[in-house]
Amino acid sequence: MTLVASALAWTFASAAVAAPGRLPLEAVPERYALTLTPHLDSGTFDGAARIHLRVPKPTTTVTMNAAEYEVTRAEVAGAAATIKQDPASETVTLTFARPLAAGSAELQIAWRGKLSDKLSGFYHAEANGQHYAFSDFEPTDARRMFPCFDEPALKARFTMTAVIDAAHVAVSNAPVVSSSVDPATKLKTVRFAETRPLSTYLVALAVGPLVEVHATSGKVPIRVWTVPGKAHLGKYALDAAAELLPFYEKYFGVPYPYGKLDLVAVPDFEAGAMENAGAIFFRESALLVDEHGSIDHQRSVTNVIGHEMAHQWFGDLVTMQWWDDLWLNEAFATWAENRADSVVHADWSPWLAFHGGRDGALTVDAMKATHPIRMPVASPEQAHENFDSITYSKGAAVLRMIELWVGEPAFQKGVSEYLKEHAEKNATGEDLFRALAAASKKPVNEVAKNWFDQSGHPLVTAKASCVDGKMQLDLAQEPDARGGDTTWMIPLCTRTPAGTECALMTQKKETRVVATSCQPWVLANAAGGGFYRVRYDADSLRALGAAAEKSLTPEERAGLAADAWALARDGRLPLADYLQLASGYRGESRRDVASELARRLGRVGHDIVADPEQGSWRRFVDTLFGPTLAQLGWAPKANESAEARRLRAVAIEALGEAGVPSVLQGAERELARYLADPKSIDPSLAGAMLRLAARKGDAARFDTYVARMKAAPSPEEHDRFMNALTDFEAPVLVDRALALTITPDVRSQDVTRVVGQALRRPWSRRAAWKFVQAHLSEIQKRVPVFMMLRIVDATGSFCDADLAADLQRFWGGTKLPGLQRKLAQATEEAQRCVDLKTRERANVGRWLNQTSSGKSHGALQRRGVNLRAALMASASAK
Repeated sequence: MTLVASALAWTFASAAVAAPGRLPLEAVPERYALTLTPHLDSGTFDGAARIHLRVPKPTTTVTMNAAEYEVTRAEVAGAAATIKQDPASETVTLTFARPLAAGSAELQIAWRGKLSDKLSGFYHAEANGQHYAFSDFEPTDARRMFPCFDEPALKARFTMTAVIDAAHVAVSNAPVVSSSVDPATKLKTVRFAETRPLSTYLVALAVGPLVEVHATSGKVPIRVWTVPGKAHLGKYALDAAAELLPFYEKYFGVPYPYGKLDLVAVPDFEAGAMENAGAIFFRESALLVDEHGSIDHQRSVTNVIGHEMAHQWFGDLVTMQWWDDLWLNEAFATWAENRADSVVHADWSPWLAFHGGRDGALTVDAMKATHPIRMPVASPEQAHENFDSITYSKGAAVLRMIELWVGEPAFQKGVSEYLKEHAEKNATGEDLFRALAAASKKPVNEVAKNWFDQSGHPLVTAKASCVDGKMQLDLAQEPDARGGDTTWMIPLCTRTPAGTECALMTQKKETRVVATSCQPWVLANAAGGGFYRVRYDADSLRALGAAAEKSLTPEERAGLAADAWALARDGRLPLADYLQLASGYRGESRRDVASELARRLGRVGHDIVADPEQGSWRRFVDTLFGPTLAQLGWAPKANESAEARRLRAVAIEALGEAGVPSVLQGAERELARYLADPKSIDPSLAGAMLRLAARKGDAARFDTYVARMKAAPSPEEHDRFMNALTDFEAPVLVDRALALTITPDVRSQDVTRVVGQALRRPWSRRAAWKFVQAHLSEIQKRVPVFMMLRIVDATGSFCDADLAADLQRFWGGTKLPGLQRKLAQATEEAQRCVDLKTRERANVGRWLNQTSSGKSHGALQRRGVNLRAALMASASAK
């Protein structure tokens, strides 16, 4: 049995009758020979294919996926088929006068269609007046470029041929084997080598006047492709890919599978990037870096490249059997990008940076509208729904938790064995769990199912005490804010000054000895690596407070603050106690910890604090972040660390968001310098400065931002100005920013970003909501349904009762296929904020007045003393 055939055995056994949205499989593919002829000027394309089929038993019909084009011819061995297309089911059924015999058959089929005007399937893009065509297929859009069996288990080999303008370039999954120009037609025929077995969603084709920069890593040629004039911006990505490739080959124990690696910068792209085998496509801002780009942008680009390169093994070489195991692709690649950085860029502290994604997933996972990581999928719409923070970030966090429990060497061994066993095949989550269990000799399968197959997470209560000369920890678990009666198998890692211990917690309550001698403190989530919240008793929290500054890692400090915020948000801790805890992070030295703190405080300041207390709030925020800015100043010092440059931007933005006058004046000053010479400002500060300088800006400044956005020499520069358009507070300028999104001035890929940002800004929220309701059909014409997720998600930031009610009314009557769960989450999140404001606004006001009057001033003077005081205050309130 061939590799493809073995992968299909399960499919035939389980699909005697096709499930809704699934093919009946009267035949299955082994090879596709595709010829695509895009006509870029007219926005059309022609296609033809020879598809080698395996026919398990005689049949008169073959049903395939096909959508949004006309199938013009289909025949087998000269016998033409009757063609019936069904737009609703996105299929074409071919009926033959005589049954196809069991065995092999070659189907010849042709079609013609229009390049899509949305960012999916085979679509048209434009840059600098030149036309391009790009593919983007995940999860079920390959059928929009060619008739196919568009299910991940139906792997086949592909040979691509592109007939294009002689001056253009074609990029596909495999290396080019020949290229020739027809003197009569002036068309160039580019033939690519046959691929290894691929699922249809991983097939790729890019056509247009592209240019390249290239390098080599080992025997693998690497190229970055861009539109003309931007090739120099690809050098950073080229170096990053060349650095990451040997790490992955060594870690996975499997050579890079696809012979060459192309990274293509697409001028208009739906997602951040797509892991097409051997030809990864990116939106430009996720791949291209200016030599004066910010550190954060460089890190972001490296992470995206690392994520997509990990897919070349996890997802491409070994592919999930069906979309319910999407996490096998996305959670693993999210974990892998951080694992790679922990070795290649250890100074970046990638697991600290990942903490924000982990915390965001915990937030969603505490909603009633959450879902398990592994979610049954019956239709393409449901497949779209699973591309979310639960699949990506929760899945990655659970993998990280399992890695810490079983140990890094055993985890790596299990991953490598899994890849070797299932190379070129399809697999399920159980296949990975079994490999990890075999490598670690631990019950990974049982534990993983506990976490992957049910939604939610536990809240762990921890009480430490010294008993008979040993350190004892009393643990209890209860469900998260959604309630229920789940008992979790928690790989719970504790840490004391004596060391770290990891063991399973399988009961509702448990007592464990965590050190053989008494210790000053016990942390119940070592390295912040567990996917659970922790609530400490007063004595344990007091001890942690004494140790936090010098003994807890940044990841652990971040976890301590995040858990306190979640407890306050869910009504399990007074919000004033969280603010007292936050005050202990005065002068926080790590950017990612400070950034998460600033984000939460920004939400409190905008949505919870009443107008009369805004002055007190401003002084409180100044007490936290003012010392950092005073120490760092506005300009980098000689030999200043990257961390300091990133931290400066966080401090300035946090102070500016709170309305500190000196900072807003500073932003005005820096703007003038930046507009005169962008190189005069540290690039890590530029984005924050532009946003703050927009706040009180007039129409002339708005026009300047729009003009600079259009003329930007790099994607990051473009995004700096674009992102700041929704920071203008004047109502007429809010309206102008929104109106741009239904014009060509804002690319399709950026429409929902701009609208989403306007929905989140307190000064533009209501206008943006009216705009969405009035122009929803126009927005939907510009973007695929999946991209509407950003808008839906942003409406969850509403914190006014009338908006929350209107949100529920409007979304309740709106049909957005594939986003129903996200709609429910948005309405739930908005109501949660309304409840928090109702419950806590008066209490926060009293706390601020006490702090402002000086009663709490002493607790804000010195970080170590203050953090201990804040932690004790938090604990005593429980």
